[in-house]
Amino acid sequence: MSSIEVVSIEKTSGDGPVVAFGPLDQMFWKLEIPSTLSRRVIYKTGLVLDLECVFSGERLEISRMELNQPKNQYISTQLLTQLGLPAVLNKIFLEASPTTKAMSSIPKKEELSKEQLGVVITQLYWFEYASWANPRMRVIQYTNWSTNNANTHFRKLAKMYGLPGAHSVSKGSKSSVRNKK
Repeated sequence: MSSIEVVSIEKTSGDGPVVAFGPLDQMFWKLEIPSTLSRRVIYKTGLVLDLECVFSGERLEISRMELNQPKNQYISTQLLTQLGLPAVLNKIFLEASPTTKAMSSIPKKEELSKEQLGVVITQLYWFEYASWANPRMRVIQYTNWSTNNANTHFRKLAKMYGLPGAHSVSKGSKSSVRNKK
């Protein structure tokens, strides 16, 4: 089942204060995102979705959503599965994060020392995870590692720097979220 096409995503109110996330020491870039966001998503079908989002420390999450369907139509469970929320959250994150531009110009892995490569991969993984993209696939594409090799490196990086999601060592990892001053 395919997603309904998004026509536009509009900011509905001011964003919250910017927070830094992921490992905060010895990093190439400062990963940042507003702590709260409000957006209106307009779909090709006329459906309007109002979202209030909050950054949880690992990922942009929906804290409130309101659906408005054109008159004489109802909201079915099939419609809900076609909203494509992960892709919508990814677009919202990429538009709102001050780090997006920096992450589009990652140095080639051959230009980096082994330690620098680990730092870049860690930040790339965090950024992709936080934005609802596919961090594993993005790192594998960047490094040309096999899945098994990538898994080995993810375990090492999770212990060294902390990774979110499935590779999280613990909730008390070395990563954190801090308000930007």
